[in-house]
Parts: sequence; structure tokens; C-alpha cells
Amino acid sequence: MEFRIKKEDLFKGLQKAQGIVAAKGAMPILANILLEAREGEIAISATDLDMGMEGQYPAQVAIPGRLTINARKIFDIVRELPDEEISVKSSENDWLNLSCGRSKFKIAGIPPEEFPKLPSFEDSAFSMKLERDVLRDLIRKTIYASSNDTTRRNLNGTLLELEEKEIRMVGTDGHRLAFASYATQEPIAEPGKTQSVILPKKALGEILKFLEDGEGPITFYLGENHASFRKEKFRLVSRLVDDQFPLYRQVIPTENQHKAVADRDSFLHALKRVSIMSDESSRLVRFEFGQGLLRLMAQNADIGEAVEEIEIEYSEQDIPIGLNATYILDVLNNMPSEKVDILLKDTRSSCLISPMGDDSYKCIVMPMRLN
Repeated sequence: MEFRIKKEDLFKGLQKAQGIVAAKGAMPILANILLEAREGEIAISATDLDMGMEGQYPAQVAIPGRLTINARKIFDIVRELPDEEISVKSSENDWLNLSCGRSKFKIAGIPPEEFPKLPSFEDSAFSMKLERDVLRDLIRKTIYASSNDTTRRNLNGTLLELEEKEIRMVGTDGHRLAFASYATQEPIAEPGKTQSVILPKKALGEILKFLEDGEGPITFYLGENHASFRKEKFRLVSRLVDDQFPLYRQVIPTENQHKAVADRDSFLHALKRVSIMSDESSRLVRFEFGQGLLRLMAQNADIGEAVEEIEIEYSEQDIPIGLNATYILDVLNNMPSEKVDILLKDTRSSCLISPMGDDSYKCIVMPMRLN
């Protein structure tokens, strides 16, 4: 294998692989990337067996070939090289020789035959095109509510539901829930049928990075055990979570009749200030909804206390409720509108927050016990 490539193109491919390779594990090959030199391009692949990626980048290929190399080492090397053309050549016993300007490196590789193949199912899978901004919006609005506990497989991911003319994503960790939907112009599923899968949180994080580059639609493929996202000469493949997602519709409150309207920015910054004084473990803040005012209160026996009031549109009964400040801040940071609707029932019931007048995005936060 022998090729020459711009540093910018090689660095971009290596950078995309960093979030996918398995740094430690029983299979050393998973810490490597697969480099493939083809006619006019190279392909860079990475996988941790649950997720994988492949990207193609322009290169001047003299001798086609394949070799796997430690992903972190070659990334760190290329990152520090000058912005000049890089020459790459493999030698006997799976060594990689890399040179750029006056810099020369020789790196030990692993035979490419040991590298796991990425699943190929796209020819027979359900597929649809999604605008990049739509997919990014749905993921951003829900991923933060998914659990970080990898042992709770059904919560350590986001539910994706496809209906005739609607896409829905739902994330929950058992204490909060985020629901986002998007109405499509064309039918994407059979009438009366819902297709549901759980996408792992790690994969969604990599998809968000992937969506930052370029423009144009993304093609989404859904197979029996895997999902794939493809854009131009890059694809990301993820194993689906084989588990049962909670019955989220039962969690969305329908009896929260007390409605307050708040300015998002005023609410966000006031809560940020007050939450500084909240207990670091519980993050409890007391929210007191009263006539035209929302009072925020936090207390920490070791540090002190904070009280702040903001004006809101509210003319119903006074309701105090304890909520986790971090959860509410996550909601407000992902809220797309200038004003937010806050729907309450009582002190002991969950709080529902959504953009003013928009039911396509709903966030539910469970209450905490007040002293």
C-alpha cells in the first residue's frame, strides 16, 4: 500500500474515528482503524462491534492495499504534522511508514484480516431521506434526557418511532422525559403501523458530530438489528438496542391544568444563579408559582441560600414544587422558543414544559420532596 494525501483530509478521517474505536478491551484490533487505499481515494474504518464508521477521502494512490493501525497513535502524530502533503507506505510484517516534510514515523500495525467487517444491509433495508437540520434537532431535543447508566440498556438510548407522516424521538432516564416529533410531507410508513427502535446514546452522540459537517440530506437505513446513516462518502452504522422501551405515553401528564408562561432567557439565567446555592447531590430548587411571579429558592447548609423572583404570566392557585435544577436547565437550553409553557397539577405531580403553543416538543420532570 502506498499513497499521498493532504493532511487536512487524513486528519478529518482520523478525527471522526476517535469516538468509535475501543480504547481498551479483549480485542486489540478494536483500538485500530482500517486504512484501505483504493483508486483515487483511501477509506478509513473504525468499529467497537456495536458501532462503526467508514469514510472515503481523496488521495493519490500508487499501490492499493489494506492495513490496520492504532487509531490514537496515528491521530496524535498527524495532528502535530505541518500542513503539508503526507506520504504513507506499508512495508513487510505490517509496518506503516509515514512521512511529512522532515518528519518520519514507523508504526506497527495488525494484519487487516483480523479487522471486523461492518454490517452490510442497506440494499435490503427500509430507507428514507432526512434533512440534516431535522435529524439534528430531534436528537438534541431528546438525547440529554437518556440515562448515562449503561447497565439500563433500554434507557441508555433514545426511542425512534416512525409513523405514516410523523417521526418521533423520546429519551428518558426514569426521572425526566423528553419527547420531540416532526411531521413529514410524504408518507414514510404504512398507514396505521408504527415502527419502533432504540438507538444507543453513544451512537447518537457520534451522529451529532457527523451532522456538523457539510450540507444536504441524510439517508437513514433501518435493518433488523442495525441502523445506518449515510451522507455522501461517509456512513455510520449502529447496532440497535434489543430491549423494551418504557411506555412513555403513560408518563406524559394529561391533567396539568395550571398553566404559566415564562420568558425563556429570564427563567434560564435566574435558575442558573439560584442553582449555584443548591445542594450539590440533589440539585433541589424550590419553585413557587404565584400570581404573576415565580420565586426560585435554593439552600445549602454549608454554603448559604439564594432567592430570586421573575415575572411570569400566571393567575391561578399558588403551587410550590421541588425540581432538580440541572434537569430544568437542560430543558431550557434545548427550548427553541422565546417563551415557554409550564403546566402543573400540584406539588406532588410532574411538571410539563414545552415551547409556547407547540406540542411537538414536551419535557416532563418528576417532582422532588420539599422539606
